[in-house]
Amino acid sequence: MKLGRSIEWDAKAQQIVNDEEANKLLARAYRGPWVHPGVS
Repeated sequence: MKLGRSIEWDAKAQQIVNDEEANKLLARAYRGPWVHPGVS
């Protein structure tokens, strides 16, 4: 939704196919008190 386009998910690789911009948005949830560097 953030990018405004459809994506194709590769479940085996756990990556978005042919879309590096979208792959950069992937992040797993961290356990507190740790936070993802891109999240305030």
